Amino acid sequence: MNDHGPYQVELYYAYQKCESGIYHAFEAVDPAANMDGDKMAEKFAAVLDTYPEDERFSCNSMLIQLPASVVQMIEDNALKGYFASQRELGQK
Repeated sequence: MNDHGPYQVELYYAYQKCESGIYHAFEAVDPAANMDGDKMAEKFAAVLDTYPEDERFSCNSMLIQLPASVVQMIEDNALKGYFASQRELGQK
């Protein structure tokens, strides 16, 4: 466990300011993946139909804690899957 808690994701976010408004893109990744920020900026720029060097484009990331309700849902689904597999093994 790290200092920020056990259930985090790294949220990459980008936006582009245009005449018609501000457009956003987001992606949550495993912090241990050590994503390349420049490659993420290129990916988001393509999604937002721009290029990373455009002064109206911005890309960054931050660690965020998963909400307790999401963690609970993941744990519940994992337990359901485990018990279902155990029942299936018992029927064989």
